[in-house]
Amino acid sequence: MAIGLAVSFCIIIYITHELSYDKHLENYDNIYRVDSHSSDLQWRQALTNIPLAAEAKRTIPGIDNFVRLRKDSKAKLILDRKEFKFDNTYFADPSVFDIFSFDFLRGNHTAALSDPYSAVITESTARKCFGNTDIIGQSLNVQIDSNSATVIITGVIKDEKMPATLVPDAILPLELIYKLDKFYKPDDWFALQKVHTYLYLSENADIKKIEKELKIINDDKNKDNEGFVINLEFSVIPLRDTYFTNEGYAVIPWLPIINFENIFIYSGIAILILLLACINFIVLTSARYSVRNTEIGVRKVIGAKRTDIARQLITESVLTSILALPLALIFIELIFSFFEEIINRQIHSSFYTSIYFLAGFIVINFLVGIISGSYNALTYSRMNTINIFKNKFNTFGSRLNLKKVLISFQMVVFISLIISTLVLNSQLKLTHEKDLGFDTENFLEINCWTIDGKQEVFKNSLSSYPGIIDIVFTSSTFPYTRGNRYVVSSADNPERNGTFGCPLVGYDYPKLINMLLIKGEFPTSGNYKRKAILNETAVKELGYDDPVGKYILLFNSIRLEVIGVVKDFNLNSLRDAIRPVAIRIGNFDSRLVIKYDPAKVEETMKFINNAWKEVTSEPIYITFLDEKINQMYNEEYRFSKAINFFTIIAIIIAAMGLFGVVLFSTQQRTKEIGIRKILGASVPGIVHLVIYEFLVILIAAFIIAAPLSYYFMNLWLQDFAYRIDIGFGIYMLAATLAFLIIVSTVIIQAVRAARANPVESLKYE
Repeated sequence: MAIGLAVSFCIIIYITHELSYDKHLENYDNIYRVDSHSSDLQWRQALTNIPLAAEAKRTIPGIDNFVRLRKDSKAKLILDRKEFKFDNTYFADPSVFDIFSFDFLRGNHTAALSDPYSAVITESTARKCFGNTDIIGQSLNVQIDSNSATVIITGVIKDEKMPATLVPDAILPLELIYKLDKFYKPDDWFALQKVHTYLYLSENADIKKIEKELKIINDDKNKDNEGFVINLEFSVIPLRDTYFTNEGYAVIPWLPIINFENIFIYSGIAILILLLACINFIVLTSARYSVRNTEIGVRKVIGAKRTDIARQLITESVLTSILALPLALIFIELIFSFFEEIINRQIHSSFYTSIYFLAGFIVINFLVGIISGSYNALTYSRMNTINIFKNKFNTFGSRLNLKKVLISFQMVVFISLIISTLVLNSQLKLTHEKDLGFDTENFLEINCWTIDGKQEVFKNSLSSYPGIIDIVFTSSTFPYTRGNRYVVSSADNPERNGTFGCPLVGYDYPKLINMLLIKGEFPTSGNYKRKAILNETAVKELGYDDPVGKYILLFNSIRLEVIGVVKDFNLNSLRDAIRPVAIRIGNFDSRLVIKYDPAKVEETMKFINNAWKEVTSEPIYITFLDEKINQMYNEEYRFSKAINFFTIIAIIIAAMGLFGVVLFSTQQRTKEIGIRKILGASVPGIVHLVIYEFLVILIAAFIIAAPLSYYFMNLWLQDFAYRIDIGFGIYMLAATLAFLIIVSTVIIQAVRAARANPVESLKYE
């Protein structure tokens, strides 16, 4: 009972957490986020340009306030030459404290960010940097790349412990980022992906009208910009709905994502685990009450009524359930960190240790006790007293074989979970083994944004090291996990067009990753500006027989010459079918890709880090290609881990229930077994007799579980363009595992009953 309650409570905590984002905010229902999207580029972002919000507030009715946010991973806080790197440093308008509710320990929200050289930090940040929170007026240095500024602490806020979109370590004025990072300009209308814009709207605001006005403003400001060739539109989304749309924004990992599919699946699992626990309670207490039949019979003889017996048994059930509650809470503490890893959430303990959660757990615990005890209470209170003393349990439950139905349900659940586990692991194995169309082993990439102007110096310092096999510059790398898609057409026939992936790669990159060239040539060096390589699918999409030397159009305006054709490859994950790709070639140097010798990887990493320190003091960001590929399937890996975990729990609970049923069955058949032994039955023969009925239940459960698991796992596999077939082998393996689990659980008690002295079982007859 404690195990079932603990797992179910963990899932309840997760579901409640997911559905609680930002609901503690005072202005929750009036906060909206502005998203930008383009049908031409096939992308959608929770970002806008910087000046849009201010102009919108000035000209569009219904917008009462706004705040722009920018999270900067490069920002460092420096105190007395000691650097502090925080993951959640934000630049924001002063109105951030009007729209997002924060509790101030020191200072106040009205003047906190009024000065461009001010800063508000959280309680934990203050303690980490200064050792205490009484720091108003003290200074810190803020550094981005090689630029720095001194800021004065004007506020300290409490750490955010509730589920929230904005969970900062430090908040700095947005105006300050213009001084520290040349990438940001306050009047840059062309740069789309700059800031997150949140609007505070009045109650009667017309959302559709605001969306249209935003487009009109942006188009008007960019009408003279020749580079502005896309059809950009805006969506104004209520804050309460943003969590369900964030999954499509691959480049913004800090936005909270609520996956309704996961909530549905985990809710179902919580119900199933609770049902398994209740079923176990029923079958185990039934076995226990079968040896207490004399006590129940005596109570009925001396005048106990049906209601008295029922009340006693339900009370015992509730008390047992209540005794399981503290143990369940201990189990929660033991498994919760592992559970957080599965669900990819950090849930602060204060969220689920409140009096409300505890009260809810007690109510659920009480109901589970009542439900679990009701069957036995109804069964034994209705039994004939003479039959109780004769050990005859021909009650309504026995006639309907309810216990067999319950244990069959348990078997259906854990067999389904075993099949699901095998399917999940087989699909994930495919993601490792399938040929993506290019080499994936022993590659790493280094982000070179922070050494602008020193890329060649850094590359030359690495090129002669024996642990480095080859090294090239590029911009995009494969798999192209964060790439946008663009409309590409044939220059000869613009009506032949499609939505293409258009990665930007360096001259030598296709050859480095061993892409298979079918026609034309790979670029090596020289002038390859506005050149492209197509894959086979792109050639078919554009209707070319031989595209080499032909031209394609990007946005119907930018001409690219086709210099080669490569064999189809998986640009993205295996969820997506192979799509048309136009690889744009150029002298790009934002990333350095290295093919390394796996036998010298540790020495090579040390050498790369030392060479990096020679050109910059900025931190180095290295990504291994195999890790990058694994990250594409993080959700699947977590889901697989969750199913594996719940399968083990279900097997443990079901095995305990089986043990109870076997115990109950052998106790009811004690006289029969004794007579069979006297008449010459062997121990193996009696063991077979006991096991046989459970194997029949197993077969029936498997017949139900097989199509159920096939249906749901087939739905899950539909997300993958490249998927395994749920073949006969998976079902045979699942049946074998289920058979071994059930036989190993049943056989111990069966042998014990078969080896019992028949004299003991018949001496009262």
